[in-house]
Amino acid sequence: MTRSSQVNNADGMLLKNQIAILQHIQRGSCVTRTQLAEHTGLTRAGVSKITAQLIEAGIVEEAALLTGKKGRRSIGLSITEGGNKIIGVKLSRRNYSIGVFSFSGQLLEKTNKTISIDDADEEIFSQIQKIVLGYIKNDKQIVAVGVAVPGPFLINEKKILLISELDKKARRDLSVANMFNDDAFKDIPVIISHDANAGAMADWWFGIEKKDLQGCIVHFLVGEGVGAGVIYNGEIINGSQGTAAEIGHISIDYKGPDCVCGNCGCLEMYCSSLAFLRFCYNERKNHPDSKLNDYETLTTEIIFSLSDEGDTFAQECVKRAGFYIGLGCVNIINGFNPNTIFICNEMSKGGKLLLDEINNVVQSRILKEIRQNVSIELSTFDGDDILFGAAAVAIDFCLKRPEFLTQKNN
Repeated sequence: MTRSSQVNNADGMLLKNQIAILQHIQRGSCVTRTQLAEHTGLTRAGVSKITAQLIEAGIVEEAALLTGKKGRRSIGLSITEGGNKIIGVKLSRRNYSIGVFSFSGQLLEKTNKTISIDDADEEIFSQIQKIVLGYIKNDKQIVAVGVAVPGPFLINEKKILLISELDKKARRDLSVANMFNDDAFKDIPVIISHDANAGAMADWWFGIEKKDLQGCIVHFLVGEGVGAGVIYNGEIINGSQGTAAEIGHISIDYKGPDCVCGNCGCLEMYCSSLAFLRFCYNERKNHPDSKLNDYETLTTEIIFSLSDEGDTFAQECVKRAGFYIGLGCVNIINGFNPNTIFICNEMSKGGKLLLDEINNVVQSRILKEIRQNVSIELSTFDGDDILFGAAAVAIDFCLKRPEFLTQKNN
């Protein structure tokens, strides 16, 4: 082995160890050097050396005195607050949201706007660009922008192939890169991600579910669209083009209705929040005793609330959604063999009835030896997990490049 390769390997190992330490500090809020050594497997001396470098770079700070198991007092470490900030941008079918975040994931400012299927793509992108540039102009502490978009999304071309709708009308071939081609972005990295992948990064960085996330984790996004973000050992599985885990366009009925993606019987057409609402609208007339008929406009919140109150038809709707989400979980388990699946976004609010139906489907269709090692949970995150995921994408980019933040802070 040459001296050059030895140096490169050493640099690579240092970066890997820096990332491991930063992830544990981020997810633990305030942790000691001893705890970092236990979690990462590094020596106490190794942890001290790396954290000293991160403190000098202004990325990490000594935050508080903590009491250990034997009553010993130790200094806790956390990501530096009051310094670097990032912007998170979420684009969905019905709205976009833009937030300014601290590195610990605190939402500091937010802009939200509803959009229509009839709004021109160029106008939507122009509005987003204007708002983001406004934030950057007014706050010199902003160091990066994370963007979460619906898919299928080509990661290298930064292009959304399709934003599907239940009907034939859909947005196609949207160049997200063009949204951020202004000279004002030349010193601000813009990291664009599939929305489900962004949600998975939120689970990983912010510890939404307050768990020690290890192995293979799947963020199963079931909202206006359906998708999955898969993290294995801290890294997103993107596939060759960025379209891995497009679970929403897996066919669950080869004779089912045509989807705008070109497939038929796609999962998204059965359990997205839009499909859920359409089914309830169309079928409620056949259930005159249901309180769903009392509302001119239905929302997922109304249906879930009536289900909790014992409305029989609302409960049937929730169980039906749970059945199809369960089929999605079956495909995820067979495809990725995860440790944990988090059901996220709008449909995760369906509660115990929804989760019980999901588990019933999985129990009956997955081998026991595989099923018993998978935890399926409804997300308890109180907020917009995809917007926070967009922030997590930018934070992940920066914290995996300590030299970038060092440069910014000097």
